[in-house]
Amino acid sequence: MFRGITSFSVAYLALVFFSVPLAPASAQSTDRASLDHRIVVVGQGTVHAPADEMQIEVRLVPRPGSTNVDEVGRSIADIMRRNGIPDAQWRLPMIGFLSPASQGAIVGSIRKPTRETLEAMARRIVQAVPDSITSSVQNVNVTTALRLDDCRGWEARAEEAAIADARRRAERLASATRLSLGNVMGASATQVFTPGCGNAAIRAGGPEGPFGAYGPLDVDVNESVTVTFATR
Repeated sequence: MFRGITSFSVAYLALVFFSVPLAPASAQSTDRASLDHRIVVVGQGTVHAPADEMQIEVRLVPRPGSTNVDEVGRSIADIMRRNGIPDAQWRLPMIGFLSPASQGAIVGSIRKPTRETLEAMARRIVQAVPDSITSSVQNVNVTTALRLDDCRGWEARAEEAAIADARRRAERLASATRLSLGNVMGASATQVFTPGCGNAAIRAGGPEGPFGAYGPLDVDVNESVTVTFATR
């Protein structure tokens, strides 16, 4: 009863087995050899992009006993709007305890900032602030941040710089190991977070920071690329 089925199964398996193409041993060895003769390097690329926008935060620290900080903040925001920062607004904190002496901040932004325009603007604002206001404020803390509207073009430039850096590294390795560098076999980019792209503004550090108080108003866009080169 089962003899016919058994014979059919054996014949079918034999047909399937002998119809599967097997890679020649020479082809397998060639693939292994091609994997052995390669160099994998990581290239780094950085471009310095002029900022599209500077975000400004001016925090007022009132003198002891001052009760008109809210009025002072609104007055300074008005002066800033009339001297080159059209969106300057006085804002009180939305958390914590509010009082007439609350330490609020004036926030605003400047499009296409340059050091020359910023310095001229700062001088005009300082000269326009009356003594009656400065007598109510003990200290003023200014924080700035830089931002790019669109990083895609700058990221492409950074990737090109990273690939060029990878080739230089690979050439040095090939020379050190007495090999000749061949064509690119593959490449992959590593995601790198760039402060300053989109809504992620990069804040100022000290003179040695990402951009210092006296440094260029640039955003550094970084890319990292892993490149595989053939060798011979």
